[in-house]
Amino acid sequence: MNLISVQSISKTLDSKPLFNNLSFGVDAGDRLGIIGRNGTGKSTLLKTLVGIMAPDEGRISINKDAELAYLEQQTAFEDGWTPLQFLYSLSSRRIDTAKRLTTEPLTTQLEAQANLLDAWTLETDFRLYLLHLGMECDLDKKLSSLSGGEVKKLALARILATRASVLLLDEPTNHLDLMASAKLEKELTSTKTTLLLISHDRYLLDRICSRTLEIEGEQTHLYDGGYGRYVQEKAQRLADLQKQTDRLKTILRREGEWLLRGPQARATKDSGRKLRIEEMKEEKAQADAILLDQTKQKASLSSLTQRLGKKILEIKNISKSYDGRPLIKDFSYTFAKSDRFGIIGPNGCGKTTLLKMITGSLEPDSGAIETGVNTVFGYYEQTSEKMDSSKTALEYIEDISEHIQLEPGYIVSASKFLEIFDFDSELQRKPIGTYSGGERRRLHLISTLVSNPNFLVFDECTNDLDIATIRTLEDYIESFSGCVVLVSHDRAFMDRVCSELFCFQEDGRIVRYEGTCSEYLEELTRQQQPRQEAPKEAPAPQKAKKGLSYKEQKRFEQVEETIAEKEDEKAEIEAFFSSGSIDSDGSKSRQYKEVCDLLESLYAEWEELGSRA
Repeated sequence: MNLISVQSISKTLDSKPLFNNLSFGVDAGDRLGIIGRNGTGKSTLLKTLVGIMAPDEGRISINKDAELAYLEQQTAFEDGWTPLQFLYSLSSRRIDTAKRLTTEPLTTQLEAQANLLDAWTLETDFRLYLLHLGMECDLDKKLSSLSGGEVKKLALARILATRASVLLLDEPTNHLDLMASAKLEKELTSTKTTLLLISHDRYLLDRICSRTLEIEGEQTHLYDGGYGRYVQEKAQRLADLQKQTDRLKTILRREGEWLLRGPQARATKDSGRKLRIEEMKEEKAQADAILLDQTKQKASLSSLTQRLGKKILEIKNISKSYDGRPLIKDFSYTFAKSDRFGIIGPNGCGKTTLLKMITGSLEPDSGAIETGVNTVFGYYEQTSEKMDSSKTALEYIEDISEHIQLEPGYIVSASKFLEIFDFDSELQRKPIGTYSGGERRRLHLISTLVSNPNFLVFDECTNDLDIATIRTLEDYIESFSGCVVLVSHDRAFMDRVCSELFCFQEDGRIVRYEGTCSEYLEELTRQQQPRQEAPKEAPAPQKAKKGLSYKEQKRFEQVEETIAEKEDEKAEIEAFFSSGSIDSDGSKSRQYKEVCDLLESLYAEWEELGSRA
């Protein structure tokens, strides 16, 4: 069933054309990934679909039975709001009906509507989605006291609790920790809801999406499959485009020779031929522009760092606490040249605190950090620095450095360095105030690199960046000869640039892990799965037996009884949530999670024994 039909829409913002003559459809169950560079109109496209903006041309048709729920890139809330107030601030069929249950007399019509939408359990679902994302939250706590990652989890739990038929998600993993990103991926994989997803997380796009829409140079291209399939199909499209360009080049050379001969006869026929030549020239120019743009994306980027001294950075038994809560406890490490560390831990565990202590902007409570005399930090903070909106990008970068040395004997201007990170000459000369959020973040990143540091410290450097810029940054870091320490929720980025990890533990300890981010997450998942009793000795190979042994039959009956008991316990807790009672100390939420985890293990065992029985 078709839910959304987009017919020949175009949009221009601030005199900048974004997309032109865009058409596509979204059917029930579709999972459409939307990619493209910062400023190409990805967020604008979602806003036109939900009616926040109107297209300049064309038409958007929404099925009357479809309900759209939109997760904006930046979460907005008012001072003093609690999570429950935040939940009810969003308008949707289910949320609006649940709100009416608390403000209006219960009528037959309202009761029927509440039953249809299951509005009675809205708050319970909201709590459960938070638990699934790894967050236990006091629903009376002020949002202003929460971290950016925690606010993002609230926004995700709220959008999922709407049970809308179509979810439009704009960078849903921004500000999430790695475990929460993995849990969100699992949640989206298990739902049958139709999705339109903007993300720079290549793993998420590849595992979730069934189609990929790329916005590129005012044009759009639709590909089947997730990100991996998109990369393959786009490479084939560009190869075909190169063949077409080569063919046009040959034809135009031959036609150019004809023009030089100055044909005189058959004026009408010659006029038509000249017109076709001009059309081919324009077609070739457009193809050349696309291919040149792709060549710029693939260009290697070599960096030259200032020489590091013998001592780079020594961390000696540092500890840090906030409000009596230990964040970092007795951490020590001595950095060596070319160290590349990613930092992993849940939101609020102290990752940013560690980065601030490394760069000297925050002192540890105990212990010491000794920085080498030649160590120069390039610190990219999670919150972009304030920029003069009236300045251009070129003026802003030239204030830091007019020339950047990339490798021995190769010095580029500030303008050329901006081009490497996709700021063309026109964009460089526009006021910063006209930039999109992603373009401002990209400019902040460039300002971190132009000072020629030899120790890069990045705090969520991939937030709001497009995939092309992330790949450019990956190339830069791979050629970087200094040290790198970074925090990122982008698993593909972490896998490529980090060879080791600093992993935060619940008690404030930080352990060193040799391996990639994906390897660590897989190991962590295995550790969290319920352990099964190992057999005392390996059984000798034998023919498969029919049915269950006496002990297995007893265990099967025991599992059935335990499942019944735990299902009753689960139902009691859900009734507690539905009653509106407040879980002030979070004990009910923890109990519920433990019961759900145990039931999941019991169900698996029951199915295995039942299939053999």
